[in-house]
Amino acid sequence: MPTEPFTLAPAKWIWLDGERTLPGTFLLFRREFDLDELPSEAGGWILADSRYRLWANGRRVQWGPAPADPRHLEADPVDLKPYLQKGKNVIGVEVLFYGQGDGTWPLGKPGLIARLQAGNQNLDTIAATWRVHLDRARKPGRAKRAFLRALQEEFDSRLHPHGWSKPGFTEDATWHIPRELRLPAERTPFSGGHSNYGEDFYAPASTPTDVAPRSIPLMREEIVRATARPARVPSYGGSRMPLSTSLADRVRGFLADPTQWRRFPPPTCASGWRSRRAVRSCPAPASSWSRPSRARAAITWSPTASKGGTRTSRSAC
Repeated sequence: MPTEPFTLAPAKWIWLDGERTLPGTFLLFRREFDLDELPSEAGGWILADSRYRLWANGRRVQWGPAPADPRHLEADPVDLKPYLQKGKNVIGVEVLFYGQGDGTWPLGKPGLIARLQAGNQNLDTIAATWRVHLDRARKPGRAKRAFLRALQEEFDSRLHPHGWSKPGFTEDATWHIPRELRLPAERTPFSGGHSNYGEDFYAPASTPTDVAPRSIPLMREEIVRATARPARVPSYGGSRMPLSTSLADRVRGFLADPTQWRRFPPPTCASGWRSRRAVRSCPAPASSWSRPSRARAAITWSPTASKGGTRTSRSAC
């Protein structure tokens, strides 16, 4: 028996109104609504190009989507019920558009779409009920960082609209009505007629693109509470590692005694570690030489003393 194709309609693909989107752009989308009673079910599906973080009443719900072919994106399921409350509620979506290909995102065009429901309330992404803000705390248009990771992120907290995903936040003139992209809900932004920036392209209308439900489970996130355990620092024997057993024991004792923290770093251990790193980071010299002995430490290089070429004495911190 044939099944109906998956679609996010009647939700719309939305984005900030403008001609082009710079690489590394972060947008904040929010939707306010009221609940007289808590619904028995609340959730739906969400998808963005390139990445999103979903918030509800100031609490992070999830993030995604999984890396995929830009022609065949997968929407993530959403469960909003644990995050809702009676009275005023806010759904917030933080969306990053990479704009420059890297190891996890080859190319694409920006966009956000969400088909959401809370009881009998429709929360789909449409221009009439959502608002969007360009987050200038993360400066868009920065140069590509590297081949595998294009995003070069700097965060200026002074420019961020703190509390934007919580009820009671007041929107100012920097919050705008988003535009609805000329793109069917069942297709991906890759085939949209809107522009990106540095990798501007227009895929033919015949290009097959589609949206499907997520094929693998969402990553599971849990809060792991810190436990009171003795401070541990690995210790290494021999002369191949920068920490001697004696030095590691001293560091353990320092970390375990808060009264010593104002003296950080302990001058004896720090100077001992630096002196060992200075010697061991140097290539063996052409002729034998030795470092002057001290009361508690001595390191001697003897390039011709053994078949291996060098011999280094063990010493205390």
